[in-house]
Amino acid sequence: IAAAIRAGAYPFHLWLLPTQNEQVNLSERLLDQMVSVLCGLWLLGWTVNLGGAEVLQRPEVLLLILLMMLGSAIAGLTAPDAPNHTTFVLITSTTTAALSGALALSNGPAALIWPTTVFALGGGLWLIGERVWQEWNVAYPVYIGAASLASIPFTPGFLILPSLSRLLTTEPFYLTLFALYVLAQMIQIAAMVRDTGIPERHSTPQSPFLLARQLISCTALGIGLAIVSYRPDRIAAFADLENAVPLLLGNPPVMVADTVVWLTLGLPLVLGILFAMFTPRFLYYLSEWPERISQFTRLEWLFQLSWWSANRISDTWGNAVGVVEGAGYIGWLVVFVLFGYLLVS
Repeated sequence: IAAAIRAGAYPFHLWLLPTQNEQVNLSERLLDQMVSVLCGLWLLGWTVNLGGAEVLQRPEVLLLILLMMLGSAIAGLTAPDAPNHTTFVLITSTTTAALSGALALSNGPAALIWPTTVFALGGGLWLIGERVWQEWNVAYPVYIGAASLASIPFTPGFLILPSLSRLLTTEPFYLTLFALYVLAQMIQIAAMVRDTGIPERHSTPQSPFLLARQLISCTALGIGLAIVSYRPDRIAAFADLENAVPLLLGNPPVMVADTVVWLTLGLPLVLGILFAMFTPRFLYYLSEWPERISQFTRLEWLFQLSWWSANRISDTWGNAVGVVEGAGYIGWLVVFVLFGYLLVS
């Protein structure tokens, strides 16, 4: 729970939601979300190392994680604006990383080395690349970031698939969990590819220094992705994490794998692309329902309800204390004097 709160995973994401129609501030998001998620995932890795794997791999816990992933994926698909769309894609990727870490065969931080790498590099490219696409009309960073988050071969995302494929190779009940994963990942992929047009440019032009810095950041993240994709074994050895490359992968590990790994990749990917093709028409026929679904899955209403309940409890407690102490003290004194007088009489 502490790792989920620290990472801002669904439904502990409310502090990450942007103000409506307000563009996501890259510096704040990199500090608030990216760093927090990496710390939360690393905390989850130490939880696994301390014996938490047995708890995390229970069917009810995996079901809860998958429901969290499904909820944030639906919120990303039905998001009314670009800031919420970007935010929920990253929130869903956080839950996917946590699911991969929970199912990993490795212990400790080795279970989270590839999920954290995918989120840091792929998620960073997705976040910054969208701004580069907006200002420079260059879409390659967004495509590469989305490919990594979708676990496409030749990206570090492919390295988390063996962990997720365990849903296919364990007890029969886990097939139900795998079907739920396919549904959630299908919606996540549809959310990432639902907008194919060039984002709207700023009304106020950005400074050339800021634009150049964004392009340099994308280049650095892309180089990092290429290095990890080319020699993940060297990265694992450099981090002093033995057996970090999953056994179900061949050589090279970013493109050679067993059949279950390809099934784990292919089913949600194909279904997600097909679903994305029909999403505009599907949302059109739903009329006002997508907006209602978005409002429900964003869970802002839950925060407002919790805040209202806390205020009511605080007011009730204050009134009760006010009756016993403070302003009501004289009233109680008069009542007890009158009660004593009646008893003596």
